[in-house]
Amino acid sequence: MLLARRPARSLAKASPCIDATENETVTTLNESLLGDDNTSRSVTVDGRPLLLVNRHGALFLYENRCPHTGDSLDPQGGSLSDTSGGLLTCQRHGAQFLAENGQCVGGPCLGASLTAVPFSVISGHIVLS
Repeated sequence: MLLARRPARSLAKASPCIDATENETVTTLNESLLGDDNTSRSVTVDGRPLLLVNRHGALFLYENRCPHTGDSLDPQGGSLSDTSGGLLTCQRHGAQFLAENGQCVGGPCLGASLTAVPFSVISGHIVLS
């Protein structure tokens, strides 16, 4: 899952990682933002609203936009993950998405998918590609 490509050499010049609170705007993500297993959190990176998902220690990154309405998935804040971490539920209309691939498996956008954001983890930094 990748976003905007950044040359490897730019990492040395990038601003330090910021431990963002929910919905805080950052320029670089730190792996510590993952939080507990089976949780999700909203962050905004370079003006782009994203959803960071941790399922059993595996990281997934999606645009924070429901394919049904184009609005954010979490207007109320908090994690969208169920206790197993397998499903993400949109707080607006109850659409359910698989954490591993963003596919909608229930609700008004059945069959659509969240937009995956490409990234790499380099020395504890989540780098959008």
